[in-house]
Amino acid sequence: MFSFLINELKDLQTNGITIQVDLVEIAIFFALGLVLGDNLGLNLILGFVANYCCLIYRCSKHDLHKMVREVDTLIRNENNYETDIILNCVSNSGLN
Repeated sequence: MFSFLINELKDLQTNGITIQVDLVEIAIFFALGLVLGDNLGLNLILGFVANYCCLIYRCSKHDLHKMVREVDTLIRNENNYETDIILNCVSNSGLN
């Protein structure tokens, strides 16, 4: 659903756009700094499914409700997010 938008953002970051001002060509590059939304919107944009709804932890909603301390190994980061996307196993990662 958001693949077109993501590809467009990647292209703008990598290739940018070129504009001409007073006969001088200027390349402008873009970077997305922040994505804001409510829980449902962010889950949809980031690909999280109902049972794995936390943006911070890589655990099920059931396990999350029982946690009383932070577990460093369960915290999402760029590396394990990419790994979960590549593995493409929604039941283990919560990412669609």
